[in-house]
Amino acid sequence: MKVAIVGSRAYTRERDVEDFILMLPSDTVIVSGAQPKGVDGFAYKFAKKHRYSLVEFPPTHYAETPHAAHTCPLTGKELSYGGVYYVSNYFERNSRIAKYSDVVAAFTTTKESRGTMDTVHKAEKYGKPVIHFNGYYDPQEAWYWIEDITETIR
Repeated sequence: MKVAIVGSRAYTRERDVEDFILMLPSDTVIVSGAQPKGVDGFAYKFAKKHRYSLVEFPPTHYAETPHAAHTCPLTGKELSYGGVYYVSNYFERNSRIAKYSDVVAAFTTTKESRGTMDTVHKAEKYGKPVIHFNGYYDPQEAWYWIEDITETIR
């Protein structure tokens, strides 16, 4: 199962993301947008710490990361990194995350995060299950959601 963990750079509660990851089956692939700060950074840190597989989709103007995807899930073409900066690179990256992942978990503050919500809306468009923790992380809600989607996807 491929679980995208996305969210705001303003989200500061690392423990929420770690607790969520620890609830996932050990063969889960964590999918991240490769931002070093906020939720993406936490997803990377705890995926590595707890030995989960990791796939990152950096915006194409970023340098390639060690866990960067090499094939675009939208086009099947090879991805290249280190290109010219465009704001649209972030939104294209969000599309790749939404398409590649089986499910999406979003962590945001009460202030709207355009990029996170873009990923959430794209995932919903692709028919992917989404759980959104908007300013409040509920471990019990997370547990029931994970149980439900694990049965559905497997």
